[in-house]
Amino acid sequence: MQDMPQGLGFQMGRSDIEDCVGRLKADLSPSTVARYRRALLAFYDALPADKRVREDTLANWVESIADRYSAAHVNMLTSACNAFLRYRGYESYQLTRYIGKQEPSQTALTREEYLRLVATARAMGKPLAYLAMRAFACTDMEMADFLALTVEAVRDGTTAVRLPDSLRGELLEYALHNGVRGGRIFVGRGGEPLRAETVRLHIKAVSKATGFGAGKACVRTLRKLYEQTRAEITAQTVERLMIERAEQEQTEHGWES
Repeated sequence: MQDMPQGLGFQMGRSDIEDCVGRLKADLSPSTVARYRRALLAFYDALPADKRVREDTLANWVESIADRYSAAHVNMLTSACNAFLRYRGYESYQLTRYIGKQEPSQTALTREEYLRLVATARAMGKPLAYLAMRAFACTDMEMADFLALTVEAVRDGTTAVRLPDSLRGELLEYALHNGVRGGRIFVGRGGEPLRAETVRLHIKAVSKATGFGAGKACVRTLRKLYEQTRAEITAQTVERLMIERAEQEQTEHGWES
């Protein structure tokens, strides 16, 4: 693609995003690649009509979203855009890591504490917090994925992240109870898409009611619990398979076989 001189910027297309993401697959995990793709699509959607990226475009975009997201999330968005700019050969347009207001570190959440949280959510009649906590602790789902869930995708099993059948059933029951028969499951009273802050506030209320304090349960600690649980299961599975293989080899090739 023939670009304009560096000072005039370059025009960004959706195909550029896929090309960049394709190259990142060799160095990053699938979940990180998926996050980068979503970040680049959000950046692309925020561009002016001509879709031209200039020297100050990334800095202006980060400034416009800094109040809506945590510093950690803004840093991730910035990293994704920096990777894209490096891919396009516009390193001079990159932005140094955004610092912002750092949130206090959260104490790790155990599986037992998570089960107490979902039990409290049920007792309090907080289905939104219950479903969100289940989604974040049991799947590789981010807030954007959760808010984008639709009746059709959950019903047909075509969601971006694979859901347990039990969670699919609960999501569809929630939608039916709230009169949502199609489209986004999580909407406000006027039918507008639910905001991430609403979900966080519901989780925070349940966390406080459980006796953990308002900050114990959050998207970050719930997702961390999922990652730790998955790693433990993977390690146990690998160990079991290695033992089974060793026994099989002993039977077939052992000293007295």
